[in-house]
Amino acid sequence: MAMIEGVLKPWLQHEDLLHRCARIPLICAATLRISGHVQRHSKLGADIVTHYAARWIGGPGTGVGGIVIDGGLDVADGYHGTSFWDACGSRALSAKLRMGAMRDVAPSAEQDSSTPGYSSWVRRRHTGAELVRT
Repeated sequence: MAMIEGVLKPWLQHEDLLHRCARIPLICAATLRISGHVQRHSKLGADIVTHYAARWIGGPGTGVGGIVIDGGLDVADGYHGTSFWDACGSRALSAKLRMGAMRDVAPSAEQDSSTPGYSSWVRRRHTGAELVRT
């Protein structure tokens, strides 16, 4: 994957050409306040756009947050043969992030004695039904 700062590369020309040729996702970090309003990074070629939401939502407060916007690229070849984009449509990135967290966090939570029911709760709540397109 290739990651750039949206403010420093407002037109995404060189990176767009390079990442399309290499077939890798282009992630644009749009951290300046005005960046998301003035520049439409997804329309300029970015596949995933990240915003530092604390500047947009909370101002100079104490909160920390972020927004991830999927531009429509299937960033993984598949999960056991399932394409996230084909199965979930516009929610492909959120499904991939959730499934990745289930894969990585749930097994380690089983080993942690301080969270005995967490892993089973995650498995009951997120059974992969999100991959069925509605």
